[in-house]
This record gives sequence, C-alpha cells and structure tokens, in this order.
Amino acid sequence: MSQICLARVTYGSHLFGTNNEKSDLDIKSVMVPSVREILLGEVNWSRAIDADYSRANTADDVDDERHDLLRFMHLLAAGQPMALEMLFAPDHLHLVDPDPI
Repeated sequence: MSQICLARVTYGSHLFGTNNEKSDLDIKSVMVPSVREILLGEVNWSRAIDADYSRANTADDVDDERHDLLRFMHLLAAGQPMALEMLFAPDHLHLVDPDPI
C-alpha cells in the first residue's frame, strides 16, 4: 500500500498573493506513511521531492515538500508558521480535496 495524501496545498508566493511571472511553484503536502514505512519505523519525516539546490529556482520549477502526519502534527504543536498556513490555506489553493481525516 502506498502513501495516502491528506492535503496538498499551493504554498509560497502563490499562497501569499505575491507571485509574479518569475515565481516558481511551491507545494506542501501531508501524507500518511505507507504500511512498510510504519512497520520499519521510517516515520516522522519531511522530504523535498526532486529538489535541485545547486541553482536558483525559475518560473519552470516546482518545489514539492511532503511531511508525514506525525511530523506535521509536531510542527502544528510547535506553532510553526508553515503548518499553520497550510491548515488555513484557502480552498482554491488546495490541489486535491483535503481528506476528512
């Protein structure tokens, strides 16, 4: 069984309304780890997918960061702005319908 996406939100300049034609796309997701990851104790992670930190981003780039549910809950409990901003992102910036969980 693969990971389940609980929420996938457009983030960064698009969330704050400061994007322009040169802005990259930032996406943040909250995932339920796979059964394999849970059984092997590979939870409590944050991952950047296909990130290239060797250069500055361009308008063609997509920064895709995924957090497992446990990590996301820790970020919320700590009052981390990123987690709170995801929680209260407007509906039109959700790339998938939020899971009822």
